[in-house]
Amino acid sequence: MKTQNQLLMRLRAVFAAIIVLDALCGCGSFSAAPHAGATQDVRIAAWNMKWFPAGHPVLLDKDRRPQSEFKRIDSAARFIAWQQADLVMLEEVRNRDACEMLCAQEALAGWSVDSITEFPQAEEATIPPHQNAIISRYAAVDSGWRHWKAEDGITPPRGFVYAVYDFNGTLCAVIGVHLKSNYIPDDSPDKDRLPALNRRMREISSRQIAEFVRELEGRDFGGRKVSEVIVAGDFNTSVFDPKYDGERTVPQMLGAGFRDCFDGVVERDTMPESKWYPATCFDYMFAKGPAGFYGAVVAPTSWTSDHRMISAVFSF
Repeated sequence: MKTQNQLLMRLRAVFAAIIVLDALCGCGSFSAAPHAGATQDVRIAAWNMKWFPAGHPVLLDKDRRPQSEFKRIDSAARFIAWQQADLVMLEEVRNRDACEMLCAQEALAGWSVDSITEFPQAEEATIPPHQNAIISRYAAVDSGWRHWKAEDGITPPRGFVYAVYDFNGTLCAVIGVHLKSNYIPDDSPDKDRLPALNRRMREISSRQIAEFVRELEGRDFGGRKVSEVIVAGDFNTSVFDPKYDGERTVPQMLGAGFRDCFDGVVERDTMPESKWYPATCFDYMFAKGPAGFYGAVVAPTSWTSDHRMISAVFSF
């Protein structure tokens, strides 16, 4: 009887530890892993890094603080490793040098920059451009980036970055985005029309993502085709906030055949509450294709960014 009681106590301790670990690993709910055969599991993540590596806008090199930036780079690398990510789509990074320094950290040994945008800096700019990047522990089959195209006289800012990988014989394309923000300058003479314009820009971008995916799926890669596509990043809109009711950005992704990888996850706020804004869900991950996925999680808050990292494990 004593031995049985000891066994029961140990089992209870194990179950309690699992529950605590689940809570510590993120705010989202983990789903059970599928029964795997000869599969390759890849944790794919997306993270808006908040003016990385400075943490705030730095237009001129003379205003940089190398010691502070290195601390942020090292911390970000450790955080990515702690989340056990294998591939991360990054937003709000300064340039390739900053991403290469991130991949050079011990915590990300073997990682490399697979693709990064090169959005130009406008002559009259007072802040630097936001770049998107994809870093991973894998070698990309193909990669590149695009600007958004003008529609009806409207050109959304920035664009997107992409890379194609061979995961266990499956060609998978990942596309990192950072759609138009809701920022409205205090001195803007068009305050009343800018919210609708910002929404329109995001909707244009969402539709062009679907167009690019069809283009990718039609390409020939040595007799093979892309069969899995994952789109993730900061969409700057929320299907859970009535303020965005009627916006078609997310519905267009679902209408194009994508699945919301976080559908059913209880806690989805990727932007913690601040003194300016309530907590909200701005970051999304969508998948199109036969690959199964599990373990969708919103990571804990990191001091390196005002966004939480999102990730899910894909089985190829």
